[in-house]
Formats: sequence, structure tokens, C-alpha cells
Amino acid sequence: MIGALANLFPLMAMSLLAFGAVASTLPAMVRAVIAHHWMTRTQFLALFGLARSAPGSNMLIAPLVGLRVAGVPGAWAGTFEVILPSSILTIIATQTWERFHTARWRRALQAAITPISGGSCLLPALFLAGMQTTVGDWAW
Repeated sequence: MIGALANLFPLMAMSLLAFGAVASTLPAMVRAVIAHHWMTRTQFLALFGLARSAPGSNMLIAPLVGLRVAGVPGAWAGTFEVILPSSILTIIATQTWERFHTARWRRALQAAITPISGGSCLLPALFLAGMQTTVGDWAW
């Protein structure tokens, strides 16, 4: 069981790629699970279906894989493999951001984030509303 738990930790790097949801790491997760012979593709898909049908986030697939591989300790390891890397990255980024609170580059970047975020929300909304939008050479 200790060996199986140790094998879960290389999957931690995948969670850093999961911007927005764990679903972006599913292809790599399936390959890793099959390569380690933890379960078949069919078994993985059954667990994925269970994870998707349960209320909550998509990250439930990681504890279910961990549970299948190493029991309850594996479920905990699967949970931490998804949460820990991105949490550590967020803490480091926040501390760095706060350390440079008077820097000119930070003020410029912070001023630019607002219109970029607004545009990122507004363009899809306009598209979904069926309006014609033109940005530069791009028209939707």
C-alpha cells in the first residue's frame, strides 16, 4: 500500500495544469492510471461517471482513484494531490504580489487586468446573445 501511495505523488504535477477544473488533466490521468496498471480504462470511466454524478467539484475523480489504489489513505492522498500544489502556488503568488505592492509594474498590470477580465466576460456574453462582435480582424 505504501508503494501505491508513493506512486500517486507524480500525479500532483497534473493539478498545476488544471486551470479551471480537473477535467483538463483527465487524458494524462487516464494514461497514468493505465500505465501503472491500477485499473482499466473501463474502470476509470466508471469512477469518472460516479465522480461526475456526485454533487461537488470535478476533483472527486482523484480521491476515487486513490481509494481504488490504496484504500482510505489513497483517497486522502488523491485529495491532497489535487489541492496541495495549486494551493502552494497560490500562496506564493499572493505573497509575491503583496511584496511588490508599490512597484510600478504591479500597478500597471493591475490596471490592465480589469479591462482584460471585463472583455473576457463580455465577448462570450455578446456571442451567446447572438450579437455580431468585431475585435480587430476577428469577427464572430
